[in-house]
Order: sequence, then C-alpha cells, then structure tokens
Amino acid sequence: MITRRKLLMGVCICIPFAAVRARAGEPSAKSFVEAIYANYIGKDSKGFFLETDAAVRRYFDPKLAALILKDRKE
Repeated sequence: MITRRKLLMGVCICIPFAAVRARAGEPSAKSFVEAIYANYIGKDSKGFFLETDAAVRRYFDPKLAALILKDRKE
C-alpha cells in the first residue's frame, strides 16, 4: 500500500521534471518571434509576404486566419 510519505516523495521528485518540460517550450516561441522580426532588420529588409493561404495560417491563430482569408475573398 502506498503511504502518504511515499506519495509525497513521488510528487516532489516529479515536480522539477514538469518545470523543465514547461520551460522547454519557451525557446521555440521565442525563436518563432525572432524569425519574424529578422525579416525586418536592416535598411533593405522586405519583411515577409502573406500571399498564400498557408502563409496566413502559419502566422495567425486559426480563427484570425479564417477571418483574414474570408476578408480577402470579399
């Protein structure tokens, strides 16, 4: 039978691993934003174009992308 002490010890051991996993997602979001801003650095920067539906869906939330695409068609 699992005692409270063993259960508490198991939870204490698992908490640091959960915190590490939560932090692992942050660099990808940061690198995503940095990649967007990198297109606007410099005097001759051209930004990025949202010419295709796929490009719009890549950079925006699905609901917002749907509104943008709907607006384009009107």
